[in-house]
Amino acid sequence: MIRGLVVICLLSSACSKAAMPADIDSFVPTVGEQVPGGCRKEFDGRRFEMRGYLTRSSSTSIDRGRVPLTLCAKIDARGECAGRGARVLVTSPGDIADPQSAALRIHTKNGDATAKDVLDVVVEVGTTLDVTKQAVTACELVLVSATKT
Repeated sequence: MIRGLVVICLLSSACSKAAMPADIDSFVPTVGEQVPGGCRKEFDGRRFEMRGYLTRSSSTSIDRGRVPLTLCAKIDARGECAGRGARVLVTSPGDIADPQSAALRIHTKNGDATAKDVLDVVVEVGTTLDVTKQAVTACELVLVSATKT
């Protein structure tokens, strides 16, 4: 009986990790800060939900099947990040259509979105720990899901 429940839990989203609400600025390093405040070691593996725009980063190269995008609170008239944003890794193919194409298309739960669509995104935090100093030295946000608002 318990084995059956575990299998059902693993195959369904009902047992998935709950996302905590967060502000994009929590994942943007401030001046002089190497790692953003939202990237503490106790947040490793946790999921956070934020609202914003996913735009192209300066680099759209694919590394290990992942492409960096920037999650911004605001965009300008050209659909580019207005201000600083958090770097979010998305899978390609999977989360986005061809990252080299002129128009960015993000696959969401309720249809494709562009850089001009407001999204509710869930990301998972991954941290790298310096074991000698017990300090986080690097942090990455990986897209779990996106929904157009």
